[in-house]
Amino acid sequence: MKGFAKKAPAVLLIVLIVAISAFAFAGCGTKTEPEKTVDTVKQQAEQATRDVNLRIIDSAIQMYYAETGEYPTNISQLSKYFKDGKPPTDPMGGTYYIKTGGAEPVAAVQ
Repeated sequence: MKGFAKKAPAVLLIVLIVAISAFAFAGCGTKTEPEKTVDTVKQQAEQATRDVNLRIIDSAIQMYYAETGEYPTNISQLSKYFKDGKPPTDPMGGTYYIKTGGAEPVAAVQ
């Protein structure tokens, strides 16, 4: 019994190290719940920004029409209606353009 009592702290330490290592590496390669939540919130924010940008471009289309009596055929015609003279940048990497073919042109992204 005396020999075991001397080895018990060392054995306990080894078991503890193994348990901590197993716990630490158990989730490697997978996203944790907070990481998934952050990704979801980021995607929602990007989509919301895209939607706002499309509405801004739609407003610019209407302002152009109010001033000229014609609808624009290219987004570059709207430069004076945008901050810094440039259309907004799509946060998801797409390109904004004016979609024609309906009753009125509308902003779109591809």
